[in-house]
Amino acid sequence: MNDSKEVNKNQNEQNTHPDHLKKEIDELEQKAEKLEEVADQFENDAEKLHEEAHKLEEKAEQLEKKAHQLEKEADKLEDRAEELEEKVEQLEHEEEQKEFTISVNGRMKTVQGKTISYDQLVVLAFENPNPDLKIIYTVNYSKGPKHNPKGSMVQGDIVKLKEGMIFNVTASNQS
Repeated sequence: MNDSKEVNKNQNEQNTHPDHLKKEIDELEQKAEKLEEVADQFENDAEKLHEEAHKLEEKAEQLEKKAHQLEKEADKLEDRAEELEEKVEQLEHEEEQKEFTISVNGRMKTVQGKTISYDQLVVLAFENPNPDLKIIYTVNYSKGPKHNPKGSMVQGDIVKLKEGMIFNVTASNQS
């Protein structure tokens, strides 16, 4: 009798054993399907990333071309700025060399430069001004440029010149 129980037990184990394997196979097949889905998703994602990388490479090339164009434009602007600086220097030099005819105490004088100082006017008015500390010179002017059309000057002052400007320089004793 014991033998028949054992035979039944072995048969039951054999019967349950294939069911158990079938269940494991089903689970493994489901896992394999999920892995295939994940692999497909990874493949799709990889394709998208590859496409985006390609677009970024194209964008980088466009940006490099634009940067190169901007560098060329910057070089042109620098060249133009240098040309303009040279012109300004030339004009300033010409302005410094410019001659103006002005009236000093009723006598026409030709002076060079765009400005004149108090001391220069005293010399023009009195060819040999007295260095005596007791003599004071008064300088008045009129018909000047827009920003200084008329006024008076003291020692150390400088004014911009205009063609035909009138200066009156007088000397007086300091008491």
